This record gives sequence, C-alpha cells and structure tokens, in this order.
Amino acid sequence: MLAVMIVTHYWYPLESLHRYDFIFLAAIAFQIVLLATKLETWRESLVIVVFLSGGDSDGAI
Repeated sequence: MLAVMIVTHYWYPLESLHRYDFIFLAAIAFQIVLLATKLETWRESLVIVVFLSGGDSDGAI
C-alpha cells in the first residue's frame, strides 16, 4: 500500500478516476487478496472494518 501511495504521488495517468479513489480500490483489492490467500482471517478483517467504521469517536464536533 505504501508503494501504491508513493508511485501515484509521482505518476498517476488516470484522469477519469481520482487518485484517492484509486488508492481506496487498491486497498480493497489488497484485502481481498489477503483473504483469498488466507494470509488474513475473516475475523481479522472484521476487526479492521469495525475499527474503521467507528470514525471519530472522541465526541468532538
């Protein structure tokens, strides 16, 4: 993922898709690859989803 972020910072040829949308899709694809190759379990993936769906939970507006 770090490599994707660095490469797209210096070279990103797609004009029809924003860079951050591409990075998001690459992260989803990477997660699918990890699950398909069983390098990550579904439980670990669920923990990531729950953590990231929490958003900003410190109560600040």
